[in-house]
Amino acid sequence: MQTVYQQPQPPRRAVSVHDEKKKKVVKQTNITINLSWGLTGYKDNFLLACWEGFAAFSLVWIAATLRGLGTGVVVNEFASLIIGFSTFVIMTMFRGASGNPINLLAAVLYRRIGIIAFLLAIIAQLAGALVACVAVQWGFNVSVGNAIPHTMAPFPQYSALIAELFAATLVTIMYLISTGHGHHYNKPLAVGVAISVVSLTVWPISNACINPWFHLSTAIIGAVWTTDCWVYYVGDFVAGILAPLGVWLFGMLLHTPSEDIFDDFVSREEHHSQ
Repeated sequence: MQTVYQQPQPPRRAVSVHDEKKKKVVKQTNITINLSWGLTGYKDNFLLACWEGFAAFSLVWIAATLRGLGTGVVVNEFASLIIGFSTFVIMTMFRGASGNPINLLAAVLYRRIGIIAFLLAIIAQLAGALVACVAVQWGFNVSVGNAIPHTMAPFPQYSALIAELFAATLVTIMYLISTGHGHHYNKPLAVGVAISVVSLTVWPISNACINPWFHLSTAIIGAVWTTDCWVYYVGDFVAGILAPLGVWLFGMLLHTPSEDIFDDFVSREEHHSQ
């Protein structure tokens, strides 16, 4: 009779509650990527462009209406809070679409979407922003020329550039982190809060544009061009380039993959609380 020897199996590590939560996060990650950012085909690129166009239309319509209705400290603070809350709602409704080209630029540099998806999406964003300004100008009889962001006296234009660069970079970093892997809690709220906070902070200096399509669409439809328009295009698009670098450095400091910063932090907090 022949004896059969079996290879001893290594002991299996006990699965903790923390591991089960991480598995659940990974499963939710795959679903989220397939629905939102797993853009490889023409259909996915078209869907992204549609979401971004709708988001740009909604946000520009709200911002142009609020800014065009009046000025003053109270109105500006109210507009900042409403725009931040609207961003949270629209990102939740439109699968993370922000209607902002600098966020998509950062997503391209971060290798989340491709060039074709990026080009289609920013064209849809600009079209949505222009349609929104037309609706505000002639549909609601509100002058979008009054809504155009401009640098505030007595600050020089370079001070406004620094303020706009700071605000746009902070918001874009928050966007990259909050739309990363895993959506087991409501991350668009973080983007909305960031927009409200930085808008209130830099409004007295740069008027807090943060979205270059908003400035461009209001300038075209309102037929008003100012000498400080370069502040918003240069500051915002440079922020879209700096934000991925900032997220990567932040992840290196935390020894965490940069797209999982929020998820890893929350998982560790939940693990320590048990």
